[in-house]
Amino acid sequence: MYKLLLVCLILFGISLAACHRQSAVASMLSSADSLMDRRPDSSLAVLENIPPVLLTEKDEQAHYALLLTKARHKNYIDETDDSLINIALKYYRRHSSDSLLMQSLFYKATILYNSANYSQAIISATKAEDIARELNDNYWIARTCELISDIYTMTYYREEAVNYTLEASKYYLKSGKKTNSMYALLDLASCYANLGNYNRSIQLIDSIKNIAYKDHPIDSTFIACCIKSSITLYLWTGEYHKSKYAFENLSKFKTNINLTATDYARITEIYLNLGEKDSTEKYLNITLNKDQRLLDKISVQSLLLNYHKKTHNYKKALQYSDSIFALQDSTVHQALKQSVITAQRDLFRIQTNIDRKKVKRFRAYIFTGILFAIIIFSFGTAYHKLRIRLKNVEIDRKMNEVFILSEQNKYHKDINDTLKNNLTVQSKKISQLTDDLTSQQDKSNRMKSLVENLFQDKWHTINVLCNEFFEKGTSDKTRASIVNDVEKEITKICNPNSLNLIENGVNDCMDNIIKKLRNQCPRFKQDDYIFLCSYMPVSHPEPYAYLQT
Repeated sequence: MYKLLLVCLILFGISLAACHRQSAVASMLSSADSLMDRRPDSSLAVLENIPPVLLTEKDEQAHYALLLTKARHKNYIDETDDSLINIALKYYRRHSSDSLLMQSLFYKATILYNSANYSQAIISATKAEDIARELNDNYWIARTCELISDIYTMTYYREEAVNYTLEASKYYLKSGKKTNSMYALLDLASCYANLGNYNRSIQLIDSIKNIAYKDHPIDSTFIACCIKSSITLYLWTGEYHKSKYAFENLSKFKTNINLTATDYARITEIYLNLGEKDSTEKYLNITLNKDQRLLDKISVQSLLLNYHKKTHNYKKALQYSDSIFALQDSTVHQALKQSVITAQRDLFRIQTNIDRKKVKRFRAYIFTGILFAIIIFSFGTAYHKLRIRLKNVEIDRKMNEVFILSEQNKYHKDINDTLKNNLTVQSKKISQLTDDLTSQQDKSNRMKSLVENLFQDKWHTINVLCNEFFEKGTSDKTRASIVNDVEKEITKICNPNSLNLIENGVNDCMDNIIKKLRNQCPRFKQDDYIFLCSYMPVSHPEPYAYLQT
């Protein structure tokens, strides 16, 4: 158990250390990248302080290699060893974006240029330019064109150098880099000078220098570079006083512009041609003490040749003449041996073959894709038709169901309408019967009311007499008197007028029933009709019972 816990703690510590390492390396690389344009010296310091042991991941190694190469270039360290940038180039050819591959190719070309391997430099630079144009990156198009111009200049393809310098200036301006565009025009002036067109070169320098003077703030470094170029041009045109004035004007600018051994050799030559011995000796010593590259050696020895010729030391002059010839022969031979045009043409031919193969593959892919699309379309069409057919069947089934339901609803509606009509008819009949019943009841009530109105008092009188007959009729005389009174009342009731009234009331209330009986039953007697008229509207049963008795 203890051992297991110990192992877990160790693994946990390793993972924490790995996470910390990754975060630290990523942070340092990010910091160096952010400082690259503003403070390249600080960026270089950060990169040089990253221990190589921390760079364990392939992407970190590639990023570090690219950033370190870039930082050294921006700090004017001319590298000739491409082993570092090859790490980045190898990785970015297989991974990451085209932008990082483009930058790796550019710095590879720069290192090859520094090592005078111009034929390989032009290939890498052209590849970088192609990617920049594919990305439509105006800034990097300008930088690659500028580098290609430098390669053409060093290999004496000066007309091509002019064209690429113009391209560099144009694309710098498109990318918003006005200062870079002005420097490219300054390089263009040098290209014109290399072609022997000194006046055009001087005119161009004066023009861009005037533009720089009008800018606010004034770019003193750029103006100093213009003046420095003028020194050489005036020297080559034999205008030594203008050249001297330009140099004296240059010394007024407090800039970090560095003068090479070649620059001091030309300044010395100015004073040599002007016959100013002290200044000549002064700047000759400065020239001889400066570090000298191959081109610097040619310029310095040309100066010494002229110096010994001016001082009539022809033996020394001859020695330097032979030395200069050997150096120039070596330089020119080395440059011409590397035909950058041929290398570029070969690259274009290879690229064309690659493009042709890509086109063939693309056409094959297109054909396969079209064939596959046709097959998919055919299957899709068949499947779509099948689905449509099945949907139509389903729709027909649904429509039949809807039709059946519609017919059922129609049938039920007809039944409901019939029942509703029957109900309406029955309701009308009931209403009619109710009305008839009410009418009959009204008629009965009217007849009762008529009889009551006609005979109520008389029946009441008879009824009183009858009661007296039974209550007070103790003697025959009294009884006879009461009977006589009753007969009088009955006689009144049996009066023809009264009887006519009763008969008319019965006919009125009972649909002329007595009238119909008289027509249909002629054998009935008058007493029968009187009885019927008395019986039908009975309202007081007691008198009728008495009459019957």
